[in-house]
Amino acid sequence: MGSTLYNAQVDWTDAQFVYILKPLGAFMIALGIMAAIAARDPLRNRGLVLAFAVLFTLRGLQRVLFLDEIRQAFAIDTGRSLGQMAVMLALALSLVLLLRAASSGSESRRMAAA
Repeated sequence: MGSTLYNAQVDWTDAQFVYILKPLGAFMIALGIMAAIAARDPLRNRGLVLAFAVLFTLRGLQRVLFLDEIRQAFAIDTGRSLGQMAVMLALALSLVLLLRAASSGSESRRMAAA
């Protein structure tokens, strides 16, 4: 699915590469669970929300820092990598801005109630 989504050319006959995907899958499941916890109550789980913003920022920066390596290893077009970088950075920025908006809205409601 990932090779189709990213339009990447992957050598699925490399046993080491296929094995590395298994622990990576476990990390992805754990991240999904943490994202669900954060989504249920983002203000209470502010640290998790910010951690995801950092993760998305790092993933976006990796796209730029390893642009040639990604292109050579997986034949992913430079434009596509830059597009994915923009999406990752937009996700990070959105999380931070939404968290700030929710925090200020919560603060306003608390002050109005007092």
